[in-house]
Amino acid sequence: MPAPARSTPSVPGRSRWSGWWQGRSGVAAFLGLVAFLVSFAPSLLPRSWAFQALATGLSAATAYALGVLLVFLLRPLIDFLGIRLVVEPRRRRLVGALTALVVLAAVGWVVHLQRQARALTAELVGLPPPSLLDDVRALLGGIALALSIVALVVLVRISLAGWRRVLRIALPPWLARIAAVLLVVALVGYTSNEYLLRRTLESVSAAALRLNDSTPDLAEPTSRLRSGGPGSTQPWDELGFHGQVFTASGPTRTEIEAVTGEPAQEPIRVYGSLGDELSLDEVSDNVVRELVRTGAFDRSTLTLIGTTGRGWVDEYNVASIEYLTGGDSATAAMQYSYLPSPVAFLTSRQAPAEAGRLLFEKVYAEVRSRPADERPRLYVSGESLGAFGGTAAFEDADDLVAKVDGAVWVGTPSFTPLWSSITAERLRGSPQVSPVFEQGRHIRFVTGPAGLDRDAYGREYGAWQEPRVAFLQHASDPIVWWSPGLVLQEPDWIREGAGGDVNIGLRWWPLVTFWQVTLDMAVANDPPAGHGHVYEDDLVPVWDAVLHGQRSSLDQLDRIVAELHATVPDTPEG
Repeated sequence: MPAPARSTPSVPGRSRWSGWWQGRSGVAAFLGLVAFLVSFAPSLLPRSWAFQALATGLSAATAYALGVLLVFLLRPLIDFLGIRLVVEPRRRRLVGALTALVVLAAVGWVVHLQRQARALTAELVGLPPPSLLDDVRALLGGIALALSIVALVVLVRISLAGWRRVLRIALPPWLARIAAVLLVVALVGYTSNEYLLRRTLESVSAAALRLNDSTPDLAEPTSRLRSGGPGSTQPWDELGFHGQVFTASGPTRTEIEAVTGEPAQEPIRVYGSLGDELSLDEVSDNVVRELVRTGAFDRSTLTLIGTTGRGWVDEYNVASIEYLTGGDSATAAMQYSYLPSPVAFLTSRQAPAEAGRLLFEKVYAEVRSRPADERPRLYVSGESLGAFGGTAAFEDADDLVAKVDGAVWVGTPSFTPLWSSITAERLRGSPQVSPVFEQGRHIRFVTGPAGLDRDAYGREYGAWQEPRVAFLQHASDPIVWWSPGLVLQEPDWIREGAGGDVNIGLRWWPLVTFWQVTLDMAVANDPPAGHGHVYEDDLVPVWDAVLHGQRSSLDQLDRIVAELHATVPDTPEG
């Protein structure tokens, strides 16, 4: 005789949906609420209300979704243990009202407390604190976004339950549950990729291509020492927007002499663009031909600069070298993409690394082919994704030190292999923000000019031996410290609390910190120089130390910085 079917005891007055926010759903809602509150805690930089709303909504929604998934997967165990949460109908309204009051009080209290902490964060990086109106907007926007995403999660949850019921016709309950999860994940992934991700990428690509094909409001070079000028391998109209900015900008011999008070030369600038769909190998060949054509290998200093996604080069970086060498320099860069850096990294992570390796290997071979006393001093540099790509030319720290005469890596992302390996081998006790590697003999991590001579605790280094390599990175730069690992693992830089311009109250929270730092990257260029991802003023003294060892006079460095502020065009980073 078949066993009687199991049934769930009914509760008077309880409809099919009345328990939606109770029991199992309550776990997910609780996790979402905690993430919502924590998202207002300080992070690296103050955010606008819109980006704070994004951080809040995404944090709450992902925490809720995680709660739904966990309860769904653990439901067999919950059912086996007989765990139930049932509220008597006559008490249900009271419980709901009390819950709402507690939630509102918690939200108000936490947001008020965090306002003070976020005001300190803003003060540390030289920005105004968020206003009360900003917080109200962020609060309402975060709620709206969280509820919108949760609504999608609910649809997914309903879909899971539906597919589970269908699959149970042919599969055991436990296998039907797993199969339903896999099927829904596949469907959501396909839909997101086909109708959201692909169309977004197409839109971004089209906008990026329009920018690359546009022409800046700058005069075409007339010097044979510039790519795009007379005799150039690539004509001016093929250099792309950022290539044109790079070759049409920079100080002339006369301007360098006016600032330094010493005789100077006309600097050389070489750029290779993707042009008419050239391969990276062809672009790097064009750069070498341009270096030969312009006489770059006869200059005392030759610097290879890694570009960001669109092919952007920081003018402060290049011009610092040109002023400090009296124009006796050549600088080369090559484009590997016309997409914004985040998109370029996601769609073709190997492109910047391949470009960095190709350019360095070919230029290095050309330099080594010349007599030792006729070779230029070879330097390398790059900022953010440009540093990621540029460092790919070297196997490890020893390889870097053996092949170059110096380097300045700026705002290097923490996922850069060379950066990661050197940081992991730092002197025990030195912080991740400014690690000490081999007593600073050749390689030094600096958060500002003061770090050129001493570590984070004020202890002086010895003599900086050649070749000198500097990793310039602000403690408040989210582009340096962002990592997928922030989702589930606390990084050393938060645990150590060693950043001079970072709120000491910064704490790590699962999921939430990842979204905070991710949104911080969107405002990384908002702070004044010396904070966030803005390295303008720091580049002159850092390059001076790397090039010369002995510092130039502060008066001369200040004149160069002032001139750069007055003359460098404001072009957005790629």
